[in-house]
Amino acid sequence: MDDAESSYLKGRGFAASSPTSLLLSSSKYLNHGRLRDVLVQEALRKSGQEVPLAFLVPDAMQAFEELKDHELIFRLLAEEKARKPEFARWLDARFVSRFTAESTASFGPGTLGARVHEFIENSGYAIDFLFLSEPRNDYEYLQKRLAQNHDVEHMVTGFGTDPCGENALMTCNGTSWLKYFSTELAGELCRFGVYLTMVNTIRAGMHYPRTLPVFYDAIRYGTEMGTALERPLVFIRWEDYFGWKIEDLRREFNIRSPAAAASWAWTEEAWREPSS
Repeated sequence: MDDAESSYLKGRGFAASSPTSLLLSSSKYLNHGRLRDVLVQEALRKSGQEVPLAFLVPDAMQAFEELKDHELIFRLLAEEKARKPEFARWLDARFVSRFTAESTASFGPGTLGARVHEFIENSGYAIDFLFLSEPRNDYEYLQKRLAQNHDVEHMVTGFGTDPCGENALMTCNGTSWLKYFSTELAGELCRFGVYLTMVNTIRAGMHYPRTLPVFYDAIRYGTEMGTALERPLVFIRWEDYFGWKIEDLRREFNIRSPAAAASWAWTEEAWREPSS
């Protein structure tokens, strides 16, 4: 690109300046040192085997938490409760999961309960692993329930826990929130998912282009599923449906699970560096 082409894109006569010797912009996100560091690392690093794929996620979560305007979020939630009685009833009920491997052991093959039991018994992961304390307000309850539902949503949607499946589920949820809530509240809820989806996709493009078509497919399928949902998945009390077949649940809630998602598992290894 020559100077004339560069000037065309940048505009003539603009030169940013500031009296401070520190990095400063009009964006609170760009001004946040922790977020700048973790975003660049997540987007541009390789997926090394020496650390878990989610190794930097706690750092990003902390950065976003430090940047949240909680007074704004509480106000937006109150406005949404007044506008949507269904949402108010769901928040006020404060239902949380208490199921265990023992309590899910009797469900028949093909049921959601059986899948949950298998996950608890065999995966080595806990379904309930974030926001473990009792919620003190509507926002904490929403965060807790989103975390409790996350792995169950993987089972019901058919989106796996590979990076592409995670991107698809985050996109599905974000799309449904933008349909259901005010844009301002949905934006607050979507922000971290947008961050994770984009850094995952950038890393694929920088280092693992063989997986990139699937990453794009994941965003497309997630958008299509979220658009088709009548209400966000987080509102569904899945525990009441543990005895249902998963295919029946998909018909009940209009969850249009793409067959292609079952073939994405290969991207998890293709997206990682070989063991040394």
